[in-house]
Amino acid sequence: MTIAPSVEIFTVVRDEEKFIEFFYNFYKERLSNVKFTLLDMGSVDRTIEIAQKLGISIESRFEEKMSEQTNIDFKNTCWLNSKADFVIIQDLDELLDVSDNFLINNKFSAIQAEAWDMVGEGQPLDEITKAVRLPYYDKLMMLRVADFKDIKFSPGSHWCTYSCNISNPIFLRQPMYHYNRLSLDYVLKKYETRKSRLSKENIDNGWGVQYLLSENQIREEYAEALATAIHIFPVDASLSPDYDPLEQVVAFYRKHFGAFARTIIDVGSRDGEDAKYLQNALHGQKVITIEADPESAKAIVRKYPEFIVWSTGVSNFKGRSSFQRVISENREHRGSSSLKSTRVESWYNFETIEIEITTMKDLLESNFMNGEILDVVKIDCEGYTYQILEGLGDFLANIKLLHLETEEEGSHPEHVNTQGITDFMLKNGFVLVETSSEWGYGVIDQIWVNYDLVEYQQSTLR
Repeated sequence: MTIAPSVEIFTVVRDEEKFIEFFYNFYKERLSNVKFTLLDMGSVDRTIEIAQKLGISIESRFEEKMSEQTNIDFKNTCWLNSKADFVIIQDLDELLDVSDNFLINNKFSAIQAEAWDMVGEGQPLDEITKAVRLPYYDKLMMLRVADFKDIKFSPGSHWCTYSCNISNPIFLRQPMYHYNRLSLDYVLKKYETRKSRLSKENIDNGWGVQYLLSENQIREEYAEALATAIHIFPVDASLSPDYDPLEQVVAFYRKHFGAFARTIIDVGSRDGEDAKYLQNALHGQKVITIEADPESAKAIVRKYPEFIVWSTGVSNFKGRSSFQRVISENREHRGSSSLKSTRVESWYNFETIEIEITTMKDLLESNFMNGEILDVVKIDCEGYTYQILEGLGDFLANIKLLHLETEEEGSHPEHVNTQGITDFMLKNGFVLVETSSEWGYGVIDQIWVNYDLVEYQQSTLR
């Protein structure tokens, strides 16, 4: 069993009794080897009491007025003697989306946080799902301690200078959720309190001057944020009877690439319903479904005539192959049809037919898609995910986000398990951002993001 890296989180607080437990639980649910160090700047509410009950280490430095210089000095030095593998340096209401799984499966020196300003209307914190992207709030938040000598943050910590112990540090990006606009009433009270605490130094230097906005300006800013916010978290199944497991795909696509996905490809589509969900959620313009079972492919054409339907098997070779077509009225059972699977032979009534096999690379080239960016590719092909990925060739680098079904145990002689697929994706520069298990133990769904294309999209928008 792989041991998760250790993480120490450093944060500055003042009067955060309503948020500190949420902050603590957010990281404890994601990181198994984490500790917290808090610099309290003179809280007069229950912040310290709650922190002590949670076992958080506390340093106190009372200051009547908010001093950005004290904040900067703490962030520049707090981590230097940490014994942890990684440190997170943050304000309390900024939560970085990292987990044990992410740390184990990605090699990096630092994380540049991509800021999402959470927008609520007074609901419980864990039910706030909407946010607006604020690129000017991006900041360096996580460091591998051994890779850095020192770091110097600017006021606000939105840029910094640093020196390293290694020649080529690797920087990744991950979302950061800024719980700033929990409700209009919350924002009005928060800004009024912080306005009264701004030091002359802060005001003279323009630090924290957002708290000097008038009430009308605050109301207008909040209304605009609420109107433009998008769902970046799936709504909990208990809150939404229409919950779909692919909501995680939608959420991560929106976080990294925005609201629109031009091209969506569903490999092993079965009935086209997943492709339709993704089209509706991401405003897809070109939707391609690939289905090896000829009868299922015909059904998709009838149900979704707007889709492009390719009726073929895909793997890492071209030719013909036998195909185990499950005979059932149950769509979940039909979805188990496969080139070769011990599960089909053991569990279902099936017939063996001959089908054409090709590679994704050949399909895309023959349909004049060379150089085209593929926004979302979903692959669910009953144990043949690795072969399909191999068959993409150079087209793999053109994919923004992949949703892959993987299996821990083999279902055919050529099967490559979850770890083998993980190694392949990491080798090809993708970042694993989420794993889940819709079908129970042993079947692992992975979401991978191509950060080279995140960079490309950002550069084209500037």
